[in-house]
Amino acid sequence: MLRFKNALKIDTIEADGYTLHITTKQPFPEFVSELVNPNVSIIDVTEDDIVNHPVGTGPFTLKSFEPGSKLELERYDKYWDGLSNLDSVTFSFNEDANARNACSKIWAS
Repeated sequence: MLRFKNALKIDTIEADGYTLHITTKQPFPEFVSELVNPNVSIIDVTEDDIVNHPVGTGPFTLKSFEPGSKLELERYDKYWDGLSNLDSVTFSFNEDANARNACSKIWAS
């Protein structure tokens, strides 16, 4: 954890019931997007095959994952805080900054 604590510029981490408070040492707008990295996710450390059977927290479960391409999630109907308003979510990844910029212009129009 120490290695990622430094990479994520974390100053403190405190748990309060089901709430995790993370304070960074300096403004770090990328912080939230960095939390999707499997190396810094909140996971079930008792799972033997975390790559093929990821167990995390939240209102969604993993449907499919294509590294460098996309991540598909489905609503987890047994989530402790109630059902999500969304049935599913798809995250598309593109490492090319020019392609991301072009997509953002399309979405904005």
